[in-house]
Amino acid sequence: LLIFFTLLTCFNSKNPFSKTPLKPSSSTHNKSPTPQFVESKMKISPTLNNPVPRIAYLISGSRGDGESLKRTLKALYHPLNQYALHLDLEAPPPERMDLVDRKS
Repeated sequence: LLIFFTLLTCFNSKNPFSKTPLKPSSSTHNKSPTPQFVESKMKISPTLNNPVPRIAYLISGSRGDGESLKRTLKALYHPLNQYALHLDLEAPPPERMDLVDRKS
């Protein structure tokens, strides 16, 4: 029975394990391939009157990084930018509140 099944699958023309090469489709075979780029399909939104870009920052720290976060924010600050400040759970509440109360 095993020999019969092996012979049957070897001579079957619709064998999924056959090593016949795939034929290219007629539509792609006749035409030269043209590259498709995402950039050609993108629509660029109109820019603002201000040439300064708007940037979003995520500034993260841990215990003892409150002063470092303040210096980083002061160095990066621009009114058009967006900022997210993060202190992880190791930072004590007074350090968090000091960062929140910072006005300058």
